[in-house]
Amino acid sequence: MSDYLQVPKGTLVLPLVLRLDGSGGIDWMRYEEVVWEYVGKKGVNALFLASTTGRCHELDSRTRGKLFGRVHDICVGHGVTIMVGCMDTCLGRMLEHLHEVARRGCQMVVASPPWYARLSQRELANDRKEGVLNVFAREAAHKGVSVVLYDIPSRAGSWLASETIVRLAEAHENIVAVKDSSGENRAELSEVLPYFTGREDQLLEAMQRGASGCVSSLAHISPQLFQRTIDLALTPEISGHRFDAQTLQSVISAGHQSFLDVSELHSGAFLPLMRYLEACIGLKLTHPWEGFVSVPSGSRELWRAPKLLPSIEPVWFGE
Repeated sequence: MSDYLQVPKGTLVLPLVLRLDGSGGIDWMRYEEVVWEYVGKKGVNALFLASTTGRCHELDSRTRGKLFGRVHDICVGHGVTIMVGCMDTCLGRMLEHLHEVARRGCQMVVASPPWYARLSQRELANDRKEGVLNVFAREAAHKGVSVVLYDIPSRAGSWLASETIVRLAEAHENIVAVKDSSGENRAELSEVLPYFTGREDQLLEAMQRGASGCVSSLAHISPQLFQRTIDLALTPEISGHRFDAQTLQSVISAGHQSFLDVSELHSGAFLPLMRYLEACIGLKLTHPWEGFVSVPSGSRELWRAPKLLPSIEPVWFGE
């Protein structure tokens, strides 16, 4: 059994939202309230800091370290797994982020191919262990830090082939999971290492094919909905659970598609979408960005989301 920190099977990982103020700074008091909302009140037990939703592209190493420190202090005693994104444009900056968060006590980081460069698979990982991600994983191992691989070609410009992921996992014991946002649904990778889908619309299928869980921005509006789907997918032998999970998945897929259609996680689109999902699942939802941004009452985006959602009969799954 590896000594490196692992992500348990059946885990919902929340890539915690982060909004900056007008001067580019962080409202730390509000951020800590958001952390407690999900950890203390909603029962989330895994957080991904400095993610895409967490504005990794605007965070330097010191800020990432400070984020980890603040969140770690809040989560002490709650059994929360905290991972910090080290994604950036070059290996040097990725290593700077790694060194800073490890110095603060972080035991798990997330790494994607460097943005912009469009590296080949051989440049990312090779048999001589000289690829960018080979070097990153090796440096993390020296610090006792686990690595979650992150395949997000739409952002990075380079993708991680299945063969590359397998090569990295076999070469580095501290590579403990992969988050796949490629849209390929390669749940067969779960035979090699824990596989977490980054696509909400593929959650149920991925879980049924062996995935360990999900990393989802959409889960901000109802962590219970996503965790319930994961739990039901892991217990298909219980009568009625398969149907329930499929019904929940239809709600999740509707929300996922609505965000694709409005192009981005627009704050205004959240409000009507949340009201719609509340009617479908019988849960009071959380608006994670309230307090970070104001929504104009006349915003056209405010009314787009419901028109994009398919009709789903309201169902009750309980708290």
